[in-house]
Amino acid sequence: MAGFGWQVNVEGNEGGSRTGSVRILAGVGNLCHPQSQRVCYSFAGFRQWQGEDYFRRLRGQGLVLVDLEAVDRSIGRGKAGNALRSLMNAYREQEAIDQSLMERYQRSLTGWLLRVGTIRRRDSKAVPRPVSVVAADHAAIRRAVRVLSMVHELHKAGYQRIRIAPGMSRSGMDWRCQITAANNIDPDGWTPRSWDRDVVAYTSADKDRFFGWKDAPGKNARQLARLFLLRFPRVAKNGAGRDRPYAGWYVEMLGAAENGKLPVFYADYDLDLPAIELPPPPLGLPV
Repeated sequence: MAGFGWQVNVEGNEGGSRTGSVRILAGVGNLCHPQSQRVCYSFAGFRQWQGEDYFRRLRGQGLVLVDLEAVDRSIGRGKAGNALRSLMNAYREQEAIDQSLMERYQRSLTGWLLRVGTIRRRDSKAVPRPVSVVAADHAAIRRAVRVLSMVHELHKAGYQRIRIAPGMSRSGMDWRCQITAANNIDPDGWTPRSWDRDVVAYTSADKDRFFGWKDAPGKNARQLARLFLLRFPRVAKNGAGRDRPYAGWYVEMLGAAENGKLPVFYADYDLDLPAIELPPPPLGLPV
């Protein structure tokens, strides 16, 4: 395990002594087990952003977005994989583990997984696009973008748990967008659990009479957002709250829509949607 600078020194209290060192990446500061086996941790190389310390730092943020592909790659190889194996081996070798030490192992394991899943790296799948400076030529796309922009305004106002389920009509002629709260969304991130209850629907066939409103023509996204909160209070109530992973995904999706690529998650024809284009699952739901 060359290159790892944290050591665990094990010394017996009674009946002789034994010393040795195990390379391990966990915890912060010194830790001595209070029972018959005394385990003391000292650090020579790694200090911050590692193990338990990294876990505690991220915990202070409340919510983090984790790259699960990076986590999966790290489990079997690399620094994180070596650290996880060292932690597990050290845990198995201890004859007496109290609750505080068990919790420390668990935080250290979690911290390493979070470290590799949240570390800044270049996203090879990110494709920059031009900044949209003019509206789309096609009126239907402009209206669709206005609906999507309305939801973005709701997110900015603190209703980030409001989600969309966009798709195409059976005829393939009209773009549709169902709007509902995250508590009505399946773990795939977009499919409504109920398509009828607490769902607000728009279809491009309605043109600028958004959601069937007679007073909708001529209103911009912010004005539509204000009306949405007034006229759909139940969806607004359930949609209130933070969901930063979804709000971040939504901004990128909206940028693509402003450049003419509307989101389509369902249709009567086969869709081949890359996972990176689909929204993250709702927070707090089993996946």
